[in-house]
Amino acid sequence: MAPSTLCGSLSVVSPLDLLTWLCGNKRDWSIRLHGQGIDAVVTVAGSQIVNAKWGNVHGMDALSKIVGCQQGFFELVPVQGPQQRTLHGHWQSLLHIALQSLDERDHDEPGTPTQTELRTPEMLAIGLSPPT
Repeated sequence: MAPSTLCGSLSVVSPLDLLTWLCGNKRDWSIRLHGQGIDAVVTVAGSQIVNAKWGNVHGMDALSKIVGCQQGFFELVPVQGPQQRTLHGHWQSLLHIALQSLDERDHDEPGTPTQTELRTPEMLAIGLSPPT
């Protein structure tokens, strides 16, 4: 049987929501983001975020871009075999750092959504409130 995928719109389900859900899951998954100017992937393995890639950008910088993405489409794909690791640390810590970086970028780029606007109930439930 071929692996299953799940697709949807990032305007309906945010990458943060997807990552929070996947990290609580016991399977290994990749989230692929597609859209105008978007070519990204983030991998969850062993209930941890292990890899993030946005174009030629890898690691935490890529994860910050992915978490802040609000347009385009996602595809969830089960992962087979060992994965390249560009991120180290507990998933909640990684998401907190990514959100901090996104918040700092937002302060440098007027007109982008603030971190407060990006908060979701799921984010608050796991204690990932934006830095003040």
